[in-house]
Amino acid sequence: MSKLEQLKDKAKGLEAKDPKKAVEIWLEALRTQESDGEANPDLSIYNRVGDLYIKLKDPGQAADYYDRAVDKYAELGFHNNAIAMCNKVLRNAPARQSTYLKLAKLYAAKGFMTEAQQNFVQYAERMQKAGKIEHAFAALKEFTDISPESERLREILSDHLKMYGANPRASSAKINVPTATRPDGEDISKSGKRKTSSLVFLDLGANPRRRRPRSRARAVGRPRRRPCRRRWRSS
Repeated sequence: MSKLEQLKDKAKGLEAKDPKKAVEIWLEALRTQESDGEANPDLSIYNRVGDLYIKLKDPGQAADYYDRAVDKYAELGFHNNAIAMCNKVLRNAPARQSTYLKLAKLYAAKGFMTEAQQNFVQYAERMQKAGKIEHAFAALKEFTDISPESERLREILSDHLKMYGANPRASSAKINVPTATRPDGEDISKSGKRKTSSLVFLDLGANPRRRRPRSRARAVGRPRRRPCRRRWRSS
């Protein structure tokens, strides 16, 4: 039995009675795995360490290890596993904004554009609330680059950059984000927000320039009819 397997067995035996010691052994197993350069590393270790930190009432550390699992699974193309770990991150660290961006990219890589859109917008709104407008628009621009409706969305994004006093061309040059790819390496990009007092909300499903038509009477300039009141004269 290899050293790595011995460490795994030892850690599993300690999880129930001594979770803190089990974490130490699992971390040693991770270091051993990395130093050995395992071709098929056991990524479930990150999940086990995170779960143990939940037992130890340390959700922040748990989220850190879940997050590391997200990156490892994504690198190997295991998008479903990465998405599941993202959800565990958000359950334990809901304020971790970067996870929404990771979720958006993972869903986009799988071709689930509705879920990708929701998470890109969620991330953008959180960045806007934090005063990081460029990060918000970078995320939305990335979504326009990989969306099938990229031309229309790019026009909407340009309009909203203008609303915030930004030069769309300059901003586009400044915003440089990687495009999402599928597990086989294919570039997905090839295959309106309304300004409010506190939020930037991009309605990606509607044309912001479309206005509601006025009622017919007002559209042709007819005056509104006022109710007629009868006056009764006393005899």
